[in-house]
Amino acid sequence: MVKRWCLTVSLLMLAGLLMKPAVVAAESARSFRQQNGLLAYAPPDWFLEGYFIAREKKPTYVFGPVKDFVRTIGGTTAWLIEDLELERLEQSSTDGKKTEYSVFLESVLPDRVEYWVFVVLPHGSAQAWFDARRAFHGRKANAYYGKTQRNLERALSG
Repeated sequence: MVKRWCLTVSLLMLAGLLMKPAVVAAESARSFRQQNGLLAYAPPDWFLEGYFIAREKKPTYVFGPVKDFVRTIGGTTAWLIEDLELERLEQSSTDGKKTEYSVFLESVLPDRVEYWVFVVLPHGSAQAWFDARRAFHGRKANAYYGKTQRNLERALSG
């Protein structure tokens, strides 16, 4: 009887130890959301189906689609947006403007929480993307982003 009781207590302690990282990870995610004003967000389908690059300047690879990446990372995933960013996005939409904005992809894993930041670029082509860069950077855009534009055009044409 004592042996069975000791075994039961040992199993309960082991289960508690195994569950603790998951509880800590989930609490960490909640805390991060509160500290940064992050809200649940549903990105548009065209973004989830679109390809993405890891860096805007001198990207080495074009990855895609975003939804496939989400499936590969595991854990419980959620898209998040900062509260102020959401207000800005809603105002731009009301004004009829397409604006760039950032979203977070959160993945809660048993032992940790991981975040990826995506910049949503509402441009239909590499040229439209470059034109937006030029509008902001002026003459410096070609030197800074010209090679990226050519690489994106080549990647999207293949």
